[in-house]
Amino acid sequence: MQALRMTNEDIRELRSPDGKYVATLAYRDGLTEGFYYVSLSPAKGWHHLQANDPIPDDEVAEVAAEGLEKIAWAGSGKLIVTYDATSSEKAEFAFKKTVWHGVRIVYRGD
Repeated sequence: MQALRMTNEDIRELRSPDGKYVATLAYRDGLTEGFYYVSLSPAKGWHHLQANDPIPDDEVAEVAAEGLEKIAWAGSGKLIVTYDATSSEKAEFAFKKTVWHGVRIVYRGD
């Protein structure tokens, strides 16, 4: 019998124009339901987790279930996160950061 576990599915991964960072739009399937999230990390693949922080340092946005649509770089220091703001499936953010290690994060409803 296999233990229950969470799985991640990367939907889109984009390297910043200067090659320093990687932005990832992903889906995490939990024990009872899943959710979409966006993470940022250095291109070298090092993920920094802060002690006693329930949200990993590299996760910059998470929605309760559905609604994150796409990510795009607008220069090396600005990431645009597009979310559904119109339908019944619109994004309900669990959290969203506006800056991550000097990278600005802009949210746009579509």
